[in-house]
Amino acid sequence: MPEDIPLFYFDDLEIGQVFELGSITVSEEEMLAFAQHYDPQPFHISTEQARHHLEG
Repeated sequence: MPEDIPLFYFDDLEIGQVFELGSITVSEEEMLAFAQHYDPQPFHISTEQARHHLEG
């Protein structure tokens, strides 16, 4: 493990503690590929189905 990354154990964490882990950019194509593989619900993999979904 790189030296600049602190090592934490479960007991070291406090309720409400927040860690900034950075960000990534995900394209629509990547998002749909992920949904098709891990959660292939019609409203997750179809823009048209998503529009008509309760949370769309």
